Amino acid sequence: MKTTMYCPYCHKELIGGELKEFETLCEHVSDPNQESFPLRETFVCNNDECPCSKEDLFWDAEGAMYGWNRNFKFKDDINSAYPSFERKCDIEIYKKGLKKEIYLSPILMLGLLKPLIEFNYKADEYGNVLSKSWCLKWLRMSRKLFEYNTYYIFPYVMIKFHLNHVHDLIKMYKSNPDSEYFKSELKHQFEPLPSWDKRWWRHFELWFSKIIFRKYYKTYLNK
Repeated sequence: MKTTMYCPYCHKELIGGELKEFETLCEHVSDPNQESFPLRETFVCNNDECPCSKEDLFWDAEGAMYGWNRNFKFKDDINSAYPSFERKCDIEIYKKGLKKEIYLSPILMLGLLKPLIEFNYKADEYGNVLSKSWCLKWLRMSRKLFEYNTYYIFPYVMIKFHLNHVHDLIKMYKSNPDSEYFKSELKHQFEPLPSWDKRWWRHFELWFSKIIFRKYYKTYLNK
């Protein structure tokens, strides 16, 4: 049984509209050159006096809005129907109407990096915030002095990620010993780095992987 969705502007019930051929965001990202789309069900506001009805706006089954509202605005720019998956995404991914981050002074990092506190949220399909968390990130200076616009990841984070990745591959290889894919992927982790890669942490993680996963390194070294 389908859940009843409501208009984000007037909060009246949405009813089924005509089938329409339209492109979803996922389709646009995965294949922007796609020219034809299947007929999909739509939902429209049941209130004829609502601006959404007058502007011929409609929503898809996941609550995403389609159309262009030129003469009015939604609260916090949240135009997804509720309850819906899209409303949940508006909070958790796009963080509409919520504080996204706080930028701190680069003086704290001697001007080399600019710290920022990024906020993350968990929400339900009505857009209600269920929990809030934060994480510390850093921006590094661009070629222009005192302009910080590129995320910086500390080498130890990349080393940890690499070791966890190799460990996961070994677990999957043990579960699927006949899989050529896992064999080739695991072997690739111990191959020499290309000559252009001078990053010290890449060389360190390769060296460290050979020590920690010595058994598998020797196995693939002799193949």
